[in-house]
Amino acid sequence: MIISFIKDFNIIIALLLINTVLIPFIGCNTVNNHSKFVKNGVEYCVDKGIFRGQWHDYYERGLSCIEGGFYEEAIKNFDMAISKQPDRVEDQRMARKYGTRFIDYFPHREKGIASFFIGKYNEAELELYRSIFHEPSEKAYTFLDKIRKQIMEQKGFDCKLPELICNINGKKVENNFVTNANILKIHGTAKSENYISEIMINNETVFIETSAKNIDFVKELFLPDGKHIIKIAATSLSGKKKYKTVTVNIDRAGPLIVFTHQDNKKNIIKGYIKDESGVLSLTMNEEIVPITSDGKKSCFTIKPGNNFKTFILMAKDKLGNETFASLNSKIYCTDLDKIYLAENNSQLFTDAIYYVKNNVNNEPEIHLYGWKKNNIVYSEMVNIEGQLLSDYSSTSLYINGNKILENSGKVNFFCRPVPLKTGENNINIRAANNNNYINTKNIIINRKIPDILKDKYKYPLYISLFKFHDKEKNEIADQFRILLIEKFSKRKRFRLLNSTKEVNAIIEGYVYKTRLGIEIIARFVDASTRKIICIKDAFSEQESSSINELASRLSQKIHNEFQTINGIVINVNKNDCLIIPEITGKVKINWPVLLYRQENEIRNPITGKYYGRNYNVFGYAYINEIKAKSYSAYYYEKLDIKLYDFARTK
Repeated sequence: MIISFIKDFNIIIALLLINTVLIPFIGCNTVNNHSKFVKNGVEYCVDKGIFRGQWHDYYERGLSCIEGGFYEEAIKNFDMAISKQPDRVEDQRMARKYGTRFIDYFPHREKGIASFFIGKYNEAELELYRSIFHEPSEKAYTFLDKIRKQIMEQKGFDCKLPELICNINGKKVENNFVTNANILKIHGTAKSENYISEIMINNETVFIETSAKNIDFVKELFLPDGKHIIKIAATSLSGKKKYKTVTVNIDRAGPLIVFTHQDNKKNIIKGYIKDESGVLSLTMNEEIVPITSDGKKSCFTIKPGNNFKTFILMAKDKLGNETFASLNSKIYCTDLDKIYLAENNSQLFTDAIYYVKNNVNNEPEIHLYGWKKNNIVYSEMVNIEGQLLSDYSSTSLYINGNKILENSGKVNFFCRPVPLKTGENNINIRAANNNNYINTKNIIINRKIPDILKDKYKYPLYISLFKFHDKEKNEIADQFRILLIEKFSKRKRFRLLNSTKEVNAIIEGYVYKTRLGIEIIARFVDASTRKIICIKDAFSEQESSSINELASRLSQKIHNEFQTINGIVINVNKNDCLIIPEITGKVKINWPVLLYRQENEIRNPITGKYYGRNYNVFGYAYINEIKAKSYSAYYYEKLDIKLYDFARTK
């Protein structure tokens, strides 16, 4: 967002420089005796220690003046602070007072805030632009929004609603949007001449750094199958809101295939395909079968041939979901109840002999494609596929208690997605008919985490106690640390440790509470060198319930700064390698990189559906040079690195 201020800043910089040049000629007498500034028995416009007339003495006095509401005097003190240090006229973090003593130094930001309170909005706006140009801070952004709002009120608000343009997974958002995607990625742009200040999706705030006239946003949602209402709202500083509501139908299930009739004399089998998204095609042994479509249901007739041994049906819906059906007939009778199905494949869960006995066994039969009693996958979702055979056409089928089939035919083929948690998942498939005949199958699917995503390969981090002003202990600071740890733990990006031993970095910082609000500054520090890698801040005017929001914002900012980035090795030397990342501009010098290889895919042995793979880590490298579209990383140990091996920032 800083770039958006550059044009305005260039216009006003000349005026600001003139102001800076004139400040040294302001005499010390412009700063009144601080003993005059008392409110409710409390003395303000005082410095923290012995006043020696240094720049930081005047700065501390100015902050004290703002705390007491003596804004004119605050401005004078900030001007004096700027004049006392010609080589430090701009806002900056960790300005050296003397020796190893540092302070966050924001004379222009604080001067702008003081100017705001006395109604000098134009001067306040100039000072805050200048502060943000040199050292962005949420406190400056917050008061800049207040100033913009005041100026707009004076000029008269533009009554137009914000513009809101969205797409889901790259497709234009329309009502009754249908998809089979595992993740919904909502991309959008909100625009307003009155500055977009808030974006919400389903009543959850979308993170934005600051208000702007044009904001692009991205939000990922994982939703179960079914109908969902997604509400998007963009709000401007003027309070105008633009809403967009879209109904999203998630359908990851393959079509249901049902055999309804068999005519031995004509050598045909009739049936229908049913799917919520509509049927696109049906093939038998890879040849297209004509279908007659009637909305969500399509009828078909197939001719297996007099001497057929096996035929495979594949039904596909309009979203690309597929259902597989395999039929091998040795006994081909005139009654569908006596059809004999066999699939001679030892990979199947049962003995692989599929049939419906006529008036012998009244229980419905469940046969699963490719699933054994115990299974291992790496994917977050799998498809449970198979056959349901029954003597009764009023049979229902459930997977983990969820009804997926009702009033079935006597021969049915199904495919339904099931989300998985990490570890063992017990999958129960249950069939029941109106005559109280019940049959069940139980399988275990163990969802493993790829090696590269395991905790031992995550960046080790310690979140230290936050100081409250200059105090080591404080209830607000302690509460904030607990909440920040909670936010980090949910994201699972870093490996959080309980001490500074064996960590790569430490997060430490300060909590500043004033009359105007709470400001929290977090520093991401290299544990071995004590070098500050980055500094992030958050500010809120409201103390009640704001600590949690501040923790969320700081967590978001730090995670945005340290994204995990995948890449490919394109060149290998003796001690280093060259890597092309999937996105540029986010890697950091000396950051560790995991080198890994893919293991074999896991697929359903019958249907071929993909269920993930392991990624085996074989070494570490460290980024030592960043180029425009690539980076190089060196390694201490001898590694067997090959071209097109994979890399991922730790």
